[in-house]
Amino acid sequence: LVKLSVKVRAKKDRGFFRLPVDRAFSMKGFGTVVTGTVVSGALKVGDEVEILPSKLATKIRGIQSHGKDVSSVQLGDRAALNLSNIDRTRVTRGLQLASKGFIEPSGAIGAEFSLLPSTERVVRNEQRVRIHLGTDEVMAKVRLVNPGKRKVVNPGEASTALIELEKAVAVAIDDPFILRFYSPLETIGGGVIIDTQPPSSWKECKRWLQSLEGLIRSERLKKFLVATENEPLTMKGWSQRWQLSEPVFRELLRSLSIKEFGPKENPFVTLVSSLENQKRACVEAVDNFHEQSPYQRGIPKDRLRQILGFHASLFDYITHELESEKKIEAVEGIVRIQGFHVELTGKDTELASRLEKALKDSLYTPPVIKQLAELIDLPEAKTLQLMHVLKGQGKAEEVSRNLWFHVETLTVMENEIRRFFEDKASMAVNDFKSLTHTTRKHAIPLLEYLDDRRITRREGDQRVLSK
Repeated sequence: LVKLSVKVRAKKDRGFFRLPVDRAFSMKGFGTVVTGTVVSGALKVGDEVEILPSKLATKIRGIQSHGKDVSSVQLGDRAALNLSNIDRTRVTRGLQLASKGFIEPSGAIGAEFSLLPSTERVVRNEQRVRIHLGTDEVMAKVRLVNPGKRKVVNPGEASTALIELEKAVAVAIDDPFILRFYSPLETIGGGVIIDTQPPSSWKECKRWLQSLEGLIRSERLKKFLVATENEPLTMKGWSQRWQLSEPVFRELLRSLSIKEFGPKENPFVTLVSSLENQKRACVEAVDNFHEQSPYQRGIPKDRLRQILGFHASLFDYITHELESEKKIEAVEGIVRIQGFHVELTGKDTELASRLEKALKDSLYTPPVIKQLAELIDLPEAKTLQLMHVLKGQGKAEEVSRNLWFHVETLTVMENEIRRFFEDKASMAVNDFKSLTHTTRKHAIPLLEYLDDRRITRREGDQRVLSK
């Protein structure tokens, strides 16, 4: 025994309490009692736990270990737990007790398994088998994912598979299991869980589990981080995804080059290599926009994030980093390459001047983009580009979609509005139309523009001075 003990591997502690129930009974004067072996963490009298997979909450009234009352138990201990306010009929062998929030019951698991060389059985694709997880036994179907191989696993061979369970079970990544033949009952092999939440689409699931095949734990975690690089999880999110406490998960991360960003109390976690690739992609996207739209000051932030497909917090972090590195600059809701400025050709300078004059001359009733384009005989897209150039020069402003005004007109309008309110408490739409000599078609967008700039504020059918 002493010699064997030297060879025994230390059990992995997940950092939270977990106990598979092997027996449940009622005890007079105490109520419901369950027994089992602590496979992770520690527990003391008064702690709250949940019963899985039902997620019933309960509190520990008392603990015994080897027939003696104790105040706590830990990894490796045998334990008898007296549960508070739980009917005996709600607890059976095969259930688990665990700290709250760490384990999400699953009906399908990604797994690696191998068959015993001594067995005479084989496992075929979609074969029904018995899976033993902890103290639970559940029927399941094995869907093999290995590409280019025969749809059968022979004695002594290993394979990766999606195992579809016939009932939800409390499982965790790296949990071991025993594989038994459906009928007659015979142990034929065993394996380990590599993902408790594989993709629901079989095509995606197959590709995902193939990518995890044969990897050590840290390499698998790296795959998980890469797969979610555009939608990174927080430290708490990753701890729950891998069914580990945060301190234990941080230890696992030490083998990888990672970056934390965002809230200090619960930062997002991603790979440094992912961030570098994403920063390059961001700069390339802005460069491409400048190339395709040389007369626009930059790309709107929302549009850039949509192109890149980044989570909002990730996008904000990356753009901030690139600004710090002086590769891009973000101003007034747009992003551009550092130092970029619009340069018009001689002909386009003349066309822009004609557009500016048309806006200035039309005062409060300017033509829409389509009419402006016809006025100077240009395509609408090119006309819109030149309008953005005028906007960048502080000469034009888009009040509503396809409706632009000269900035001087808007400045005069704002001054007239303020003078109006010197002896008036409110303004109706007709008052505004009389003041600006415009039609309702232009008056409503202008009034909404004033509201957006917090110069006026709408109260019912009237406007009042906002500031």
